[in-house]
Amino acid sequence: MSWARIALALVLLAVGFVAGAKFDRAQWNSEKVIQQRVVIQSMATTAATNQAQDAKAKKVDTDVKAKNQTVDSSVSRLVAERDGLRDTLARVRADAMSEGTTRTRLAAELAAATDSFSECSGRYSALAESHDRLSIQVTGLLELAPPD
Repeated sequence: MSWARIALALVLLAVGFVAGAKFDRAQWNSEKVIQQRVVIQSMATTAATNQAQDAKAKKVDTDVKAKNQTVDSSVSRLVAERDGLRDTLARVRADAMSEGTTRTRLAAELAAATDSFSECSGRYSALAESHDRLSIQVTGLLELAPPD
């Protein structure tokens, strides 16, 4: 074999290595770009999901506050109505007591019924208010729960 052929073979071999290295680097670069795009897309999706959850949480919070205000106004109205009924019963009791001793027994029964009504009404109002508030909280939490 001549030196010229050996030199030519070495040159061709070197050119092949350079071309192969350029091809490998280009392929590596394109894979790196694809990986970066996937990471960027994943980050964008996560950010969008977080923003949507934040918006949903704010909406639920606003809804819960509005419902609590409704409950507060309803409780105030019911307390006023209950107090009005107590006043009416007290007036009836006073009228019954003033009509004489023949109605003393009826007045005593009316007083007992009034006291029972007042106690039950107060307990019922407190229970209803607690139920409404818990119902509103559970509804808000269910809206934030991830879908099945």
